[in-house]
Amino acid sequence: MGAPFSASSLARARACPASTALPHVEGESSPDAARGTAVHAFLEGIEKGEARADPLAGMSEGEAKTLCEKIDVRLVPMGGQTELAMAFDVVTGACRRLYPLGHRRYDTRPNEVPGTTDVVRFDPTRVVVRDWKTVRWDFDVATARPQLEFYGLCAARIAGVEAVDVEIGIITDDGVIGFERWSLDWEDLARISAEVRRSWDKAGAARAARVAHEAESLAPWTPDVKEGGHCRYCPAILACPAKRAALAMALHLDVATITPDDAGQMLAVAGEASKAADRIREAVKALHAHYGSLPGVRANKLGHLRVA
Repeated sequence: MGAPFSASSLARARACPASTALPHVEGESSPDAARGTAVHAFLEGIEKGEARADPLAGMSEGEAKTLCEKIDVRLVPMGGQTELAMAFDVVTGACRRLYPLGHRRYDTRPNEVPGTTDVVRFDPTRVVVRDWKTVRWDFDVATARPQLEFYGLCAARIAGVEAVDVEIGIITDDGVIGFERWSLDWEDLARISAEVRRSWDKAGAARAARVAHEAESLAPWTPDVKEGGHCRYCPAILACPAKRAALAMALHLDVATITPDDAGQMLAVAGEASKAADRIREAVKALHAHYGSLPGVRANKLGHLRVA
């Protein structure tokens, strides 16, 4: 099945190991993800010493370009290796550089957790790891810490040092840049290594439980899951028993019986249902593009799909 998780999904795997074992559906990039990718490419150009006009020249008009035009590039640190892919072996504790096969695709070995950080600066006396985040109003720095600390662990072990500085470069919708910085010493690195191993073991146990269940039963595997902020971009959301149960409850609930205490949960369910619907639409679009036509589906002159 491959690696159960990567650096970017470490926080989710840690909070909900079952999410690594449920069937995944990877939809097309969301508008937020596409925006973030474009801004990252712009920042990478600045970090490499390109003039402001050069990285902007290749960008199409839109929200991402508007945001990049607001960024004060004088606040973007220069230097370092950009888009550095690394891996941590949960058995040996060794870390190595990776050579990606494509966007976030890696040639990993068994027992390796991969990840790509935006910038690593290997100075003679200090290693610095940085990852950029284009954030919305509800961004929580704590959710990014496991990812950044994983990068710090890998970079420190590759460099053979016992301390590393990590920082999250935060860019708001107004183009304002801020930094959240902290340092990791040898004790922190040992803790992070142990946490990654525990997450790997729990994910492996969940995947083994699913395989064993499916070998003995035709019924879908129904694991224990934990809901939270990590659910937002979970690729297993369509198979999640908690989300399906909440959606079923919502669809059959009499509006007259909703109490004030139910309101927050119902709004959360609506948000999850909307994201599930978007993923279903993207899946149908992909099937239509592959087969040319689908039973019960028709395309209008603009190519939009409708129920036939």
